[in-house]
Amino acid sequence: MNNSIQTADETIRKYVLYSMGTSLIPVPVADLVATTAIQVEMVKALSREFNLEYREDVTRAIIGALTGNVVARVGASLIKALPGVGTILGAVSSVTLTGAATFALGQVFVHHVQQGGSLHDFDADSYRRFYDEMYEEGKFRAKQWKEEADAQEQEAQEVTIADEEAPAEESPVAASDSADTPVSETEDPPAEESTPTVESPASPESDPSDEEDKPQS
Repeated sequence: MNNSIQTADETIRKYVLYSMGTSLIPVPVADLVATTAIQVEMVKALSREFNLEYREDVTRAIIGALTGNVVARVGASLIKALPGVGTILGAVSSVTLTGAATFALGQVFVHHVQQGGSLHDFDADSYRRFYDEMYEEGKFRAKQWKEEADAQEQEAQEVTIADEEAPAEESPVAASDSADTPVSETEDPPAEESTPTVESPASPESDPSDEEDKPQS
């Protein structure tokens, strides 16, 4: 059960942020439709985590019963119809309120399951007070989670920009190949073969005997 509760908290946080995004839809009432769809998906995800039978029609009835203050929700949505500033004011006022409503719905459902309940025996009237308490807490939680998500997104963008601006580094493989390549050295030209000197035959020396044999004149 403890693992399921931890997972449920993460699921609620995720869908709270999703629902806050729908508040930025500029079309009046369309944001309410999108928010309800996200809340339905949250209850479906929580039912799966707790191995409970899920029915969409019952879920929508529970959401309608708990978020009964439709006047405030519709008022924040319809103010977007005002030209210019109406869109800004409507979005700002409904972002936190939408996140708080989604948070309260998730907390009420998890608490009901912890008590051994299911979708089929849910009594909205008995959880009205608890829902209002969680709604007030949800205003703080929704704002905190939104700031954390925005900070994480900003940090991720800065890291991406830094990576793009960083100079490209030489590939380790290329560096290794260049290191293994021997540096060519200038080779000395081959020594020229010396041409052997041909010595001329020595002229024969005069034989003294020949001179003696010569007749004297």
